[in-house]
Amino acid sequence: MPQKPKTDFLRGVREFNPSAYGTPGTAKEAARLKAKVDDYDAQSGGTWNYDSLFSTCISYLKGIPREQAEKFLASHEGPGEANAKLSIFKALCKSIPFDHAQYVEDSRKTISFGERQATIAPDFSYKTDEGVFCVFVYPYKQPALKQNQRMAIVSTLASPPHTEPHFLQLVEYSQVSGQRRVKIEKFEFAYRRTDEDFLLHMSGFYEILDNSSGTGDLFS
Repeated sequence: MPQKPKTDFLRGVREFNPSAYGTPGTAKEAARLKAKVDDYDAQSGGTWNYDSLFSTCISYLKGIPREQAEKFLASHEGPGEANAKLSIFKALCKSIPFDHAQYVEDSRKTISFGERQATIAPDFSYKTDEGVFCVFVYPYKQPALKQNQRMAIVSTLASPPHTEPHFLQLVEYSQVSGQRRVKIEKFEFAYRRTDEDFLLHMSGFYEILDNSSGTGDLFS
């Protein structure tokens, strides 16, 4: 399974933790990241990803019945796939007024990490009377996001002011206290300054990825 820009980006985000690993950009930190990349690439690769969840959310926004959407997601046969996708979908249904929302095209953003450029986009977007909401899912069981990692995602997806209100809904499906829970937070989708340490960290991470094997998405 080909690796996607979102996969690469979130792999880097998960390794951003200066309080635990020290200042980004050092030789020691580069060696640690190289070991992490090698360990990931040594795995067998993913057998599924979350694309069908997001396309189903878009189809639901466009009018298919909820029962049809859930039946489709329940039919997936990858290890843990149906349960993971259904859990997130049902949580989204509690927070998103699908019946009264309108699907809109995603707002993509290209950001430079050193000499590498990455195009990062929400998984899907919709519009209500309140404004435009851009949904981005962090689907990993572990590690749960730390606050600095969470805000790094928010600042990366941030965009200049719009003519109408824009919001980011960050969805997390991590394991906390032995149980996986869906957490959804709303942030104003406005320009935010990206942390310099995060930019330095991601620059080093993407440089290492240039020599990676291209292992696909891995989920648990």
